[in-house]
Amino acid sequence: MSKDSKDAAVVPTEQEKEEQEEVRTTLELLNLKEHPERLVESFKVVTDAQAQRRNLTNNVIIKNKLFISSFFLIAAFIVYRIRMRADSFGMDWGMLIMSLGGFGIAMFSIVGRYTEEIIAIAERMDIDEIFAPDVEAFSFIYKNLVVGTVAIKPPPDYKPGQEAVASALEKSTEAIAKMTDEEKKRYDEERETKIKIYHKQPEGTAMLTAWTALRRYRGIGMGSDLLDKAIAVARDQFGAKAITALCESTEKPAIAVLKKKGFVLVDTKLTRGQRGKWFQIKELTWKKVIEPTIKDKKADS
Repeated sequence: MSKDSKDAAVVPTEQEKEEQEEVRTTLELLNLKEHPERLVESFKVVTDAQAQRRNLTNNVIIKNKLFISSFFLIAAFIVYRIRMRADSFGMDWGMLIMSLGGFGIAMFSIVGRYTEEIIAIAERMDIDEIFAPDVEAFSFIYKNLVVGTVAIKPPPDYKPGQEAVASALEKSTEAIAKMTDEEKKRYDEERETKIKIYHKQPEGTAMLTAWTALRRYRGIGMGSDLLDKAIAVARDQFGAKAITALCESTEKPAIAVLKKKGFVLVDTKLTRGQRGKWFQIKELTWKKVIEPTIKDKKADS
């Protein structure tokens, strides 16, 4: 999930402040069940946000101590070998520059290989899963453009959700027939994982399945507003006692907003593949206990 950003180090110009204020005052929040024509555009915002995680992850890997030490160690070895050769034939600056340049390109290509899976995940995302029948989803509209989206999956004990979850994850027979054996295997594994994730949620606990804003419009509180809406839906519509959200350790602005809204870190695990194994990038699970409204408190008493 790529989310509301706080670029504390970047001070916006007066023009940017005016544009941000204009956006804030003209945003329109739509319920996607009432406006299905916005589903595809909202889904694109979600998949783009997933793909943008690659840039964040690339930056984390490049700044990682393991990467930096390996980079300079190998670069020093290249310089050493060329200097050794220079004792006999003279210093070949062209070879030095070309060797270091080629080495740099190779190292950054390796980083790209490590983060290819992030793009693959975005490509495999399914609109029928993100915006399943049991999910409540909302989008902010600015100048007829979807600029932010949030989707909330109800608790496992929410009866309408129980009836919809299995069918929402099923692909059509025609779509499955077109898959290769490898695609079918991956589909079955992902489907099983998603069902397990859904039912792993404790009773009374809703889950954010999407929460993001277009990069250009981050930093104006939109992500915070979307999160408030999700909490309200989980409490008032689903009757949830808590809500969970997932993000990666690279998403610092999202983490800051979650903490501000009272979410607490409840689980941490390394991401699958080399990103987690070598560079300690983690998937974080956050949870917020939803306080009952005054009306709910009176009803309980």
